[in-house]
Amino acid sequence: MKLKNVMFGLVIALAVSCGSKETKDNNAATTDSTATEATEVKAPVSVKETLTKVWVLNDIDYNVGLNAAKDKEAYKAQLEKVLADMKGKSELNLSADGKVTVEMMDHTNTVKNYTGKWSLTDEDKTLNVMPEGALDPFQWTIWEISPESLSLLINNTTMKFVPKK
Repeated sequence: MKLKNVMFGLVIALAVSCGSKETKDNNAATTDSTATEATEVKAPVSVKETLTKVWVLNDIDYNVGLNAAKDKEAYKAQLEKVLADMKGKSELNLSADGKVTVEMMDHTNTVKNYTGKWSLTDEDKTLNVMPEGALDPFQWTIWEISPESLSLLINNTTMKFVPKK
């Protein structure tokens, strides 16, 4: 009987010591995993910071303008014709100090150059471009914006820009 009690005590001691070892190993693993560095969370970039770069015209969504055009088919044909010339040539350079240069070809294939200042209004939903010597700014609605694309509603037409490479 004594031998049975000793053997039973050894089995229990062995089981308890194995269980405590696993608990120690699990605690060590948990401690190690919590010691990793926290990932850096970047603050969202402001609209002004996103806009500050050189943008080139990439596309025109003339469907918006079609709603306002009297002769929709003629308007559409005219824009499709000049889009090839305008694409990649019309630029909008918005610098961080508030200065702007604009080189924009219009629907008559006339290139217009402007320099001046730019600002944001309407809770950063309107881009104001004030050419030097002008009395009133151009006011363009920011339709969509991301670091890789900018869509502006200009004269009932959505002009789509991408960063200049």
